[in-house]
Amino acid sequence: MLLYLELDLFVNFSQSLKDKRHVVHSIKSRLKSKFNISIREIDPNDKWQITRLAIAYIGNDRTEIENTKRNIQDLIYSNGNVEISSVREEIL
Repeated sequence: MLLYLELDLFVNFSQSLKDKRHVVHSIKSRLKSKFNISIREIDPNDKWQITRLAIAYIGNDRTEIENTKRNIQDLIYSNGNVEISSVREEIL
């Protein structure tokens, strides 16, 4: 099964694109090291407080997919520097 997530994030305290890149890079690195996922910042690259991450994960069954999705969101929430403003998901 395939999980595809798009997460819109609001980057708190960001005053520049450099600040945003630092926070987003940290989140992406933590997610990649903890989960076996593909992740990419897809849009909008020119805004300094918002971003969208696209995440793909392949799992064996729906339970694994749901647990991984929840754990990904929990890790992002625990960061403290971002808020998830919207989530779009597709499970194939």
